[in-house]
Parts: sequence; C-alpha cells; structure tokens
Amino acid sequence: MTNEKHRRILTLTLNPAMDVFVHVDELYAGSLHRASEFRKNPGGKGINVSKALTAFGTPTVATGFIGGHNGDWIEGELDHQGISTRFIRIAEETRMNVKVVEAQGKLTELNSPSPGLAEGDWNRLEELLGQIDGEFNWVAFCGNLPGNGSPEWYEKMTHRCHDLGIKVAVDTSGEALRRAIRAKPDFIKPNIEELEELTGKNIATIEEAATASEKLAETGISTVAVTLGAKGMIVAREKETWIASVPEVDVVSPVGAGDSVVAGFLHGFDYYQDSFTDTIRFAAASGVAAVMKNGTTQPELADIRPLLDQIKIEKREV
Repeated sequence: MTNEKHRRILTLTLNPAMDVFVHVDELYAGSLHRASEFRKNPGGKGINVSKALTAFGTPTVATGFIGGHNGDWIEGELDHQGISTRFIRIAEETRMNVKVVEAQGKLTELNSPSPGLAEGDWNRLEELLGQIDGEFNWVAFCGNLPGNGSPEWYEKMTHRCHDLGIKVAVDTSGEALRRAIRAKPDFIKPNIEELEELTGKNIATIEEAATASEKLAETGISTVAVTLGAKGMIVAREKETWIASVPEVDVVSPVGAGDSVVAGFLHGFDYYQDSFTDTIRFAAASGVAAVMKNGTTQPELADIRPLLDQIKIEKREV
C-alpha cells in the first residue's frame, strides 16, 4: 500500500453547479406541481467523484472554478463533508441547475449556461496543476469544458500531469474527449452515447461496444470503461476485456452514477492492487448503489458491499 499522502486524488471540475433536485410524481408541461422533495447538492462531475472517494475512505482534493454566493455554498458544503478544496475563485456566479425527478427515476434537467472565465482564471488553474508534483498519484479531469475553454485543454493538461509522473483519468465528451485521447490518459469512462460519438457509428450490441472499447485501449489508454446503464459495463485493457452485468434495482436518481463508477475505479486501482476484477466489481457496484440514492448523494461502503456478489463478470476473448 502506498503512503497516505501519495494516494491522494485530485479531481477537477471546470464547470461546477449548485444542483437543485425537485421530486414530483409526474411532470406535466405548463402545470402547477407540488414537489414531494426539494434538496440542494454541490454538483459537477469531479465534485461528485470527490464525494464518492471520501465515502470510500480514499483521500481527495477538489479543484476547479467557483464564484459568487453559489460558489461559497458549494465550498462550505464540501468542507462540511470533510472534503478538502483548492478552488480558483472567479468573478462571475457559479451556475445553478434544476433537476426534476419523477417517481420512476425519469429525469428532466434544466442546466444554466457556464459563467464567463478570464484568461487569468485559466492561468491560475494551470499554475496550480504545475505545482502538484509529489502530492497526488491521480488527477481526474471531469465534465465538459466551459464555453470559452479550448478543446485541447484536457489534452494539454494530461501531457503536463504525465510529465510530473501523475496518472490521469478523463471523463468528458465530444471534441474535448477526442483530443484528450490523443494524450493517452490512463483511464477514460465514456457512456455508450459518447462511445458512438467517438466512433461515428451506431452501436447496437454489447459485442459492438466491446470491439469499439478494445480499439480505444489499443491506442495506449491503460483502462477503458464504457458504462451501458442497466446493461452494466464493458472494461477493456490491452488484450483483455471484461463484461460486467449488474442487478436490476429501483432507480431513485441516475444523476452522478457515472461519477460513482469513476470513483470506484480510482479507489479500486489502489485498494485492490492484486485483483483487477475486484476493481471492476467494486466500480460497477458503486454505480448501481448510486442510482438508489437521492440527488447526487454518493453511496457509502455499506451500500456497496451487499451488491458486490450480484455483479457478474465475464472475461471476453480478444
């Protein structure tokens, strides 16, 4: 086991949000609704990863851009949850997103536009990333780029982290993911729609998804995990592929489940050093446990352990 300091994981959320979850029995456009539940959560993919890592007992620090009263609230909530932060403060207000969740877990999202970022904001964040040598063994770049973010920013920062001897996880989409892949990150987690976007092909079967995942792994990415929703997950490494099937559960909120999977892998890479299949099993169970939680509340180890035996893993011949 590596020492506690070096095990820390830095998560980066360029476009965080205050997520407001409203629960209704059924959503009708143009109608008055009586909400059965209303809650606020610190939102953003990297922030969700840090919340899950903290629940798993893996040390983490969250960074990214925050501003205004919403930013103050996010930072205060994370501090209350015991999560260390090193946010870059910006002049504009951090956005607020509204998530309407119906009784069967159906989700309608109303996301605000990104706040404006000055060149100096980007420079300060890049300066921070240049000073983390020796502190972290992983950096997780999570979420879409803000409006004025350069498509190759994740690619450039992946190269910079690798130069410092730090492993990189990337969970984004579109052109930012396509560019980041050129830098050969150590871990990526596209969902099936993002995999289709990467390949330019409609993927109709698990076999097709597995083949596409294997081709990504052949480019030099150490681990490719493709989430398939209720169908589970495909995990590809060079010359090795696994298919993880998951149990059917009642979905309360799907928001943040993919982030729990990312956290599950990052935790498992260290905790299950001698068994990669145990890492896959833990990550898949983390995603399942997450959809059974309200909002972006991340699962605890006690939520995940009963699910581990229900994850079925099959190794695929490559």
